[in-house]
Amino acid sequence: GLTQRPAIGPSGEIAVHGTELVVIEADGTVRFRQNIGVASATSNICDIDDSGRIYATTFAGLHAFGPNGDLLWTAGGGSPFTTHAGPNVGPDGNIYLIEEGPGDLGMASFDPSGSLRWNVAGYNNEIFQNRMEIAFDDDSVFAASDFIPVDCDCLTSGVISYSFDGEEEWVALTALPHQPVVSAQGALHLRIATFDFATIDASSGAVSYASFSPQSVTSSSPAVGPDGTAYAWVSGNDLLKVDSSGSTQELISGDGFVAMGNPAISPDGSVLVCGTADEIFGVPGEISGFDPASGERLWSIDLGTEGGWNLVATGRPRFSADGNTVYVGVNAGNSSYVYAVDLVEPVLPGDADGNGNVDLADLNIVLGSFGQDVPEGDVDGSGAVDLADLNIVLSNFGADA
Repeated sequence: GLTQRPAIGPSGEIAVHGTELVVIEADGTVRFRQNIGVASATSNICDIDDSGRIYATTFAGLHAFGPNGDLLWTAGGGSPFTTHAGPNVGPDGNIYLIEEGPGDLGMASFDPSGSLRWNVAGYNNEIFQNRMEIAFDDDSVFAASDFIPVDCDCLTSGVISYSFDGEEEWVALTALPHQPVVSAQGALHLRIATFDFATIDASSGAVSYASFSPQSVTSSSPAVGPDGTAYAWVSGNDLLKVDSSGSTQELISGDGFVAMGNPAISPDGSVLVCGTADEIFGVPGEISGFDPASGERLWSIDLGTEGGWNLVATGRPRFSADGNTVYVGVNAGNSSYVYAVDLVEPVLPGDADGNGNVDLADLNIVLGSFGQDVPEGDVDGSGAVDLADLNIVLSNFGADA
């Protein structure tokens, strides 16, 4: 099942790891697929580095594949390899993961050749089997875990910050942390246990909480926008946002929604995309886009059924670097799919005023600007309003988007 976000490579290719590792070109064609098996959880994570190498884990260890699917190396094998977090490629180009099985690995980092850079043992006995990701900022790597290697008389759950060289920077103890995300302002956001939402200062490890009680925060990851505002679904279908000061606001009331979850926000902060989180309601799922400022639903895609199963968007959405496309993992019984949603509205040739049709208003704009080097009426983008623009309007006169 695809319950994690797709990885995106340097050429716009998409990689997902269900029971197979599948790499898909940006146009939707399959580049290759490898039946490499799963690791400790069905929510498998893979990642791609800047050279197009793909990294994924199974019970046999950490695997690196070339851009065309050739196996480059396997590392960390021996005992059953049960990955709890990652693998994720850091901004330094190295690979990070938490291996929580009976072997010697714990929080570990490998270089692109498969050599172990460093390792901190003691990550074991994980309570949750939902795979998390390793989070990064420009200087540090952040590992959230239900069992972290610290000496204290307390529940050792929380987040540890390491330098890229493996030096411990701080420990933030919390109750049962889930997937962390990092804001551009230097704050980690993550769901804590059942009712709380934690914000951790990425430089110091100081923890603050925003309680959603009596509402229950879902197990999905939060999303954080470019302005530092975090978003999390609670009680299955209410969306709350937490601003940089820690104050909370109900952005979306769940009336009419079905178990939404896994929010992701576009790079420019203009749209928040979510999918239905499960199929217990017996209805087909959907993928929806919302205005992060108002909570207004901007668009929705009904997924329907496939082979007698309701399609449900269980994956965490992932935006392309330009923000024009969002990718979502979708499940239907024993089958999985990747949906690509184009967020750019098609341009109607000749629609000078952008109202969705070509009419007298567009003709008048072109005629009024004819012969000028102005954007008004320059429907072909040549930098000048001329006969080419007039012909485009006349050829598409009466057309609707």
